[in-house]
Amino acid sequence: MRRRPIPRVYVPGIWKQLWENWRGEETRVVAFGTAGDGSIAAYPGLPLLVLRYPRHAPGRKAASRLEHSYRQLAMVLQPSPLDVYAEILPALPGTVVVLLRERDPGGCLGHAKPAGMESAFTRQLAEEMGCRAGEIDLSWGLIGQWQPQPLASLALDAGSVDAAERREDKDLRDRVALLSVLFHEMEHLAFPERPEAEVRRRSDRFYQQVLAASMAERGQIYGMEAWPSSLP
Repeated sequence: MRRRPIPRVYVPGIWKQLWENWRGEETRVVAFGTAGDGSIAAYPGLPLLVLRYPRHAPGRKAASRLEHSYRQLAMVLQPSPLDVYAEILPALPGTVVVLLRERDPGGCLGHAKPAGMESAFTRQLAEEMGCRAGEIDLSWGLIGQWQPQPLASLALDAGSVDAAERREDKDLRDRVALLSVLFHEMEHLAFPERPEAEVRRRSDRFYQQVLAASMAERGQIYGMEAWPSSLP
């Protein structure tokens, strides 16, 4: 019998751990949908995000990417891709703490913490607010390497006419992927008993719709939609 390969586990060295503990973390609060006058255009059921990330340039960049995507989604894209998650949102807690890390020790893109397994920060926050707060881990480094639909990525690259446009397409896909993993884990947070395959189908549909709508804003066509939907 062929043995299954043992997955590689990333374990940061002792000096890296000490450095990260000394450096500390930053926190920012992100509300969904902010208009030009600073008012919030709320989508019913979308939680407030509390981002926790390392106090360094890559951590701030990852937090800013997620913040920008989360704030602007409904303000830019029509019809809203969030319609895919209409039945999920009412089951989410009002606040979700997102712990951003460059790499997850187990190699996961993201992970929704089961109730009762949240960090001390999230438990204290929930106690101060007097309501439930969920918690999600996101690995921005692994998400940046992820290709959820490689054929679509190739189609986008083939349609790019120069290096600047390819970089713009890569940045767009990175932002959409980060948002897709966030909402994927939100569904796990709301319905922890749901099988992965069911949750994945919804997040794949969300990814396609966000990317297609984003590219349409730039006068481009999302590659996967160039093929007939009737293909086996």
